[in-house]
Order: sequence, then structure tokens, then C-alpha cells
Amino acid sequence: MEAVAPIYQGKLLLGYLMMGQGLLTQPEQDQRIMERICSIYPELGNPEAFAKYIDRLPRFTQEQWETYLRTLNIFAKHIEANDLLFFP
Repeated sequence: MEAVAPIYQGKLLLGYLMMGQGLLTQPEQDQRIMERICSIYPELGNPEAFAKYIDRLPRFTQEQWETYLRTLNIFAKHIEANDLLFFP
């Protein structure tokens, strides 16, 4: 999972705040990811080769992820409201 919060100055898009990557702590999440990788990129061969990379991703509960999303949006709105990022 990844998330992006846009930062605007009026109607002008100035940039983004981003966070990620991570996984929700759901049953069989790793297996679903492996299946998805194989369906999109069948030429990659053995999906088990990616297991070590999937294991490195941080895990979040749904509640934790929603809290991080709210925080990301608060930061983006704070930057906008206080003109902390601008173009002349």
C-alpha cells in the first residue's frame, strides 16, 4: 500500500506528500500479492523469489493505516494553509 496527498496553492498543484510502502495485516496477504505479481508479470518466473522482498515490507493494522492517512492529510492541509510550499 502507498498513499499520496496533493498540495495545492489555489488551483495550482504544487506537489505531493507520499507514504508507503506497507501491507495490511490480513490473512494470506502475501499469497494474494504473489498471485497478483504472477498474473501481471508471468515472464518473471518463480514468484517465491519475491517472498524475501514482501517480508521486508512493514505491516499495519487497518486502524494504524487509517491513522497514518489522516495524519498525512493533516500535514498536507497544514502546508497549504500556511503557504509553506509555493511558487512565485
